[in-house]
Amino acid sequence: MMPVHHHRRGRHRGVVTDVYHHIVCRHQVEIEVWPARAEVHFGDDWTANVATTQVRFEAQVYNSTQGYVWDVRDINGGPGQGTIDASGLYRAPPKGALASGTTELVVASSREDPLRKAFAWVTLVGLGPRL
Repeated sequence: MMPVHHHRRGRHRGVVTDVYHHIVCRHQVEIEVWPARAEVHFGDDWTANVATTQVRFEAQVYNSTQGYVWDVRDINGGPGQGTIDASGLYRAPPKGALASGTTELVVASSREDPLRKAFAWVTLVGLGPRL
């Protein structure tokens, strides 16, 4: 909250006839992301097609004009296996040693206040490549 400014005028016999207060409040930066959950097939799943190995996320930042950045993290906070581009397109990783049902987090962080984040859950499913 910014300082309060007082403006007084119109004194008449010691009585204030006009009082103006100027208060500036700065709203907290908020961010949301959707969809909140998605299920995608591993990038190399033999039963999948391109449409089922990716999903587009969208985000909205409120009370800021500086936008947001994307990131993919594992559920323990480490780097995720999938990728996300600046437009919000998440692409699933190849299965490798990952178990079907592995969960990753898509994170949208405010550029103005990086501590303001929104999260979406991505569940990776599938069998991987046909051997």
